[in-house]
Amino acid sequence: MTEIEEKLSIITKKCSKCKKELSTIFFGKMINSKDGLQYWCKRCKKEYNTNWNKNNPEYMTQWRESNSEYDKQRYENNRERILELNKEYYENNREHWKEYNNERSRKLKRDNPEKYKEILRINNIHKWAHKTIPYLDPNDKKLCLICNERSNKTLNCANIDHRYIKDPQFWVRICKNCHGLLDSIIRNLKEKGD
Repeated sequence: MTEIEEKLSIITKKCSKCKKELSTIFFGKMINSKDGLQYWCKRCKKEYNTNWNKNNPEYMTQWRESNSEYDKQRYENNRERILELNKEYYENNREHWKEYNNERSRKLKRDNPEKYKEILRINNIHKWAHKTIPYLDPNDKKLCLICNERSNKTLNCANIDHRYIKDPQFWVRICKNCHGLLDSIIRNLKEKGD
């Protein structure tokens, strides 16, 4: 093998599945392999994983259930680092997500204009609520009205009857957990027809 061929072999690699000669950036890392890269390119690996997950849904459901406690614990142990990485990712990809969200809005506006108008109406009412609805304790803006515990994040403005009207008596400032609980109770009541 000549020196040029040797250098090219470092830059490119042949995928053992699709048999294409690709740049090494298209291969994931694999410590155990000779060159430190996986045998299949990322596209082939993704295609395989997608098909496998579709064909084995019961395994994936069982896996998620058995690992949910582990995932929660891992998140709690690494919370600051994960939030930092997520923030960094968002900052580095801000334009991508802005364009992605704009495209979703355009698609929704085109395909379902009534739903789009309703979402805009609810968003505008939420903005109004965040400016208008008072805190339980103005000096402590993290105290939840329902559980009376301090939230580590800013409190949510929750509409207590899901009619989304601009009337302060139907809005409260509560923590994320209480907000989720309140939403599920209201959803259950609506399903029962009460």
